[in-house]
Amino acid sequence: MKRKILTGVFLSALGFLLLNSSNGAGASQNADRTGGPVANGNCNGCHSGGTVIPTVTVGLFDGLLPVTSYTPGKSYTLRIIVLGLGYPRYGFQTVALASGNVNAGTITAGSTGTRAVTINSRIYGEHSTPSSTGTFDLNWKAPAAGTGTVNFYTAGLGAANPSGDNGDKGNTNTLTISEAAGTSVSAPQMGSMHFGPNPVAEVMHFYGSAWSNISVYNLQGQLQARFTGMHESINLSTLTSGVYLLQAEDASGKQCSLRFIKE
Repeated sequence: MKRKILTGVFLSALGFLLLNSSNGAGASQNADRTGGPVANGNCNGCHSGGTVIPTVTVGLFDGLLPVTSYTPGKSYTLRIIVLGLGYPRYGFQTVALASGNVNAGTITAGSTGTRAVTINSRIYGEHSTPSSTGTFDLNWKAPAAGTGTVNFYTAGLGAANPSGDNGDKGNTNTLTISEAAGTSVSAPQMGSMHFGPNPVAEVMHFYGSAWSNISVYNLQGQLQARFTGMHESINLSTLTSGVYLLQAEDASGKQCSLRFIKE
């Protein structure tokens, strides 16, 4: 009876090791191991002993074409390739961050063996099962206009031991993608609203007519300022630098919106 219990404990422990070795850090540890600015270290903190440092290549593709800038709201393929001589299995974790290390866009699972997990309001792509080829594809929907440059912080792992972490080795890489020119702000006129200057330092002026029920939001949809009554100009000096959305109504109640930059 005692031998059966010990055997059961051993098999359970072995099963845990196999699971821990094959799962991504987000799902198994709720941890960021990308090596980026908000990471809890990188893969080498747990995986060690490997003699070959794997290469980690990260690319963004529009169909078959690689791109160096994104169009806001458009969907792309994020391709991660991890290679290292002598490793039979590979894994990875990646996150897309904009200025301030906020989440940028939406990552979803792509090729077999990939998934998306959320940690501290940031979306991570990672392996759900190890790959023998080291090639992983994810879907990435670009963020809203005005987000600016996006960095993809990525860690890759070469795994040698199917039942533990010894003999493994990790590496990191960062892909920087800029926002396509001309998409960061709206044109100075939207609908019947004329305004300026843009960018604005303090006072924004409305030309031709006054506007009411003016609301200013950040790109996360949070209300930053509210102006009631009719206005031909508003003071935005209390806003921090960044990109904002403004919604307002004209005298007839028609709504209009615009995007502007606060210096």
